[in-house]
Amino acid sequence: MRRWRTEAAAAVVGALALTAFVAPAQAGTIRMDDAVHDGLHHHSGDVKWVRLTYGAHRLKVTIAWPKSGDPAYYQDLYLDTWPKHAGPEVTISSNGDWEGWTVSRGGGWDVSKGTEACSSKPMGVAYDYDHQRIRYSVPRGCLKPANRPQPPRIRASLVTRGETEKDYDWVPGARRFGRWVHRDHR
Repeated sequence: MRRWRTEAAAAVVGALALTAFVAPAQAGTIRMDDAVHDGLHHHSGDVKWVRLTYGAHRLKVTIAWPKSGDPAYYQDLYLDTWPKHAGPEVTISSNGDWEGWTVSRGGGWDVSKGTEACSSKPMGVAYDYDHQRIRYSVPRGCLKPANRPQPPRIRASLVTRGETEKDYDWVPGARRFGRWVHRDHR
């Protein structure tokens, strides 16, 4: 029996070692799920889930909405990049006019405050109505606080809103952050 356990343990260790060498390095990825129809308007701005892939060079964002709805006019992604500082340091806003995204710093939870750091070209945000997805990616330099390196990890809170600035849906909750996602170092 003892010999069998030793052989089984050696096989497991060998398989794990082989996986470590064969599997490519992955960027840190998290997905935050949200209850459908929990927003202010059940059909506009309701979010199904948000996926963040945080790599060494870019932050990739995917927002999904339910088939029964449509995306809100604005999507504001608040990022906590500094664990010892309360509140978000970076905000990424995208909108429904196909204008792209804008990154601002220093506004906290107020999207109208802060200083613009970066923006995409027009059409920098992909709206995929066939699959109910919004996709964009932001260069790492846009996420860096002044005089600091790229954050090794971030966490996010997403709010959708209409042209009247009224909040529609929050993920994971109003002014709450999801789990930390660690940057891939590739």
